[in-house]
Amino acid sequence: MIIHKADSIKRILSEIGNQDKSVLYDFRLLKSYLSDMYVGRNLYLNIFLSCLYCLPNETKKLLSLTEKEFNHICFPKVAAEEQEVQEIAKLFLFNIYVKKNYLLQDVKNERKNINHHVKPYGNQILSFEVNRMTVVQGDEVQFKWKVVHPFYLTLSDGEISMDISNIESITITAVKETYSLLLFGENHKVIDVKTIRLNLIAPVYCINCGNRFFDESDIYCCNCGVKRL
Repeated sequence: MIIHKADSIKRILSEIGNQDKSVLYDFRLLKSYLSDMYVGRNLYLNIFLSCLYCLPNETKKLLSLTEKEFNHICFPKVAAEEQEVQEIAKLFLFNIYVKKNYLLQDVKNERKNINHHVKPYGNQILSFEVNRMTVVQGDEVQFKWKVVHPFYLTLSDGEISMDISNIESITITAVKETYSLLLFGENHKVIDVKTIRLNLIAPVYCINCGNRFFDESDIYCCNCGVKRL
């Protein structure tokens, strides 16, 4: 089951509480359960987990959590379009840890129009750039991109793909010539791709001691002093 809306979280929490209530009081296990269903940039799950970790992490304190204590918890600040999602997450937590209502039967979920307050997932890559096109293999390069609210975004060198859904830049060690930015839609299929091909140069090493010359301006080895050929 993929968590893609508030009802999904409510159903999963209810099932967990019905089968084994102790899981709800073990943050490590609970996160493991929820993470198995994590896909892409999941707004509901991200906010729920951020609120969850604001609660006392000791089982004894969680078991005795009162309404007054809950109301004094400082939950993380979120963007305006995410506030309603956070309110639902807090309502779930209140029902579980204060009211001990593991089935969440009385969770008020009249806010069915919540999706209208959340930005739709972006369907295109607006830009993809690198700080330099010519680079010595093994040096660091920085990639930047612009995608408005991606569902799932990866950076791939043809062999390894990295989930970069929640960031807008990354610095990596250049080991391949070609890097591709892939944007996935809610159907988990690629909907847009942009590619950058680097001018990758092989590194040059000192013939005497093996120390690397870091750029073309190096004439003498900084380690042994031998002149570069």
